[in-house]
Amino acid sequence: MNKLEKYPLCCYTIAKTMNIIQNNIFNDDELFFRFQKFELFNYDIDEYCISFIIKLDSIGKMKINKYIFNTNYFDVLLEVFTNNKIEICFLNHKLYFLVDELNHIPTITLKNLMLKLEYLIRKPIINIIALSYDTLSQANQLRDSIFLEIPSIEQNTLNASLDKDKYLTCYKDNKIKTMKYYVACTHNKKVAGLIGLYEEIGDSNDICWVGWFCVDKNYRGFKIGKDLLDFIIKKAKSIGKKYIHLYTYDDKKFSKAKEMYINYGFKQYKPSFKIGKKDLYFKLKVA
Repeated sequence: MNKLEKYPLCCYTIAKTMNIIQNNIFNDDELFFRFQKFELFNYDIDEYCISFIIKLDSIGKMKINKYIFNTNYFDVLLEVFTNNKIEICFLNHKLYFLVDELNHIPTITLKNLMLKLEYLIRKPIINIIALSYDTLSQANQLRDSIFLEIPSIEQNTLNASLDKDKYLTCYKDNKIKTMKYYVACTHNKKVAGLIGLYEEIGDSNDICWVGWFCVDKNYRGFKIGKDLLDFIIKKAKSIGKKYIHLYTYDDKKFSKAKEMYINYGFKQYKPSFKIGKKDLYFKLKVA
């Protein structure tokens, strides 16, 4: 029987998941100390799944049952048995970082391991969901904190995406046919990021635009922006779009976003209509 403390990344990931399922009954320091004491009975690793059977002193509030927890980083199947035994399976291709740690732990320096552990400890669990009235206020606040001096005709676009009939003027003034927005939410419903897709009147049917793409300053550094962009590209493909267009600004504040677009293969272009001196337009072929 091995101690899971040999695999601190997996130890903490298991702890974090159980903590969320148990409604966050431990803080981070308690988690790391408590769950280092797991006893590992066996584990199985492949490209898409990491499965453990573990035993610990106490399972807290958890009852003997099967639990399923879905996130954008991994899907979790957790089953609680008698005698404080638990089987936990992490299912998702985004588990590559854990697979690497387990398969190559002898070659990783302690410094690198601790840096990765620190990242994992701070990393929030995020789900990308459709904008709703429950998240609308937070989404508007986030947008307004990132994009300053928003033109008055664009102020109601998020509201309008939820009720077209009530905001027909907004659609007309912005020359928009359709729009749909999504938010990146933490497990406690904090909006950490925002992104959308909209279609403009006059564009061909194979074109859509990315709208209000931003991440809360407090949640940057966790690849939430990448997850949102991946999500919206996949969404555009699913509705039959061939090209995604977007615009940003030649401003230091948006330099990271510009860098991300270029890394994704977006090409800068000059549109046929008149634009501002600092306006930058990009497009990406997705199909």
